[in-house]
Amino acid sequence: MKRRVLQGAIAVMLAACGTSAAHPTASSSGVADAGSPATVACGPASAKTLAASSKARVYLSRGLVYGCARGAKHPYRLGQRATCLGGSARVAPVTVSGVLVAYGSQRCGVDFGGSTVLVRRLTNGSTVSQQPATTTSVGPESYVMVTALVLAGDGDVAWISVGHSIVGGHSATEVHALDRRGVRRLDNGAAVNSGQLRLAGSKVSWKHGTAWRSATLA
Repeated sequence: MKRRVLQGAIAVMLAACGTSAAHPTASSSGVADAGSPATVACGPASAKTLAASSKARVYLSRGLVYGCARGAKHPYRLGQRATCLGGSARVAPVTVSGVLVAYGSQRCGVDFGGSTVLVRRLTNGSTVSQQPATTTSVGPESYVMVTALVLAGDGDVAWISVGHSIVGGHSATEVHALDRRGVRRLDNGAAVNSGQLRLAGSKVSWKHGTAWRSATLA
């Protein structure tokens, strides 16, 4: 019963977020439409490209998500795409910059769900950074997901997280950044648009109500 409740809560959150985690856009997942069979940097040309640069690519093959870099010995498995319940982590959203990939890694149990933001180097699979999507507790039997994500070429990353408590009904939407200054919460509140996040140079911008707010990654 709890499993069905959690599945329903996840579906509601995805719908409320405009399915931004399920269907990446250019603002949250790099070049989501890059990588035609003739131009893919690496990996099988027939696989669906989730995000790509001229040097690296993240693609979907038989339900599993892989990342690869041009000239690397082999691809690296990042997780899977279907569900965060059981098995390996669900990867969403995902973005690529140069040979770096950033993605939300979601894992769920019967009555909880948590997400981590990872940045990895696709030339060797090493982890550049790894942070919980949020440190804010919204209550018991809660679920947290990453709904938007941007990545700078030097590995700085910003993301939006949404948390919801199945029992208490409490929710929290937050904007976070990780750069040389460490992890920072840039904004929070129900007025934050969970699917609107942009990066131009070192300036990250998000929508709060009807206005755009911004911060500089350094």
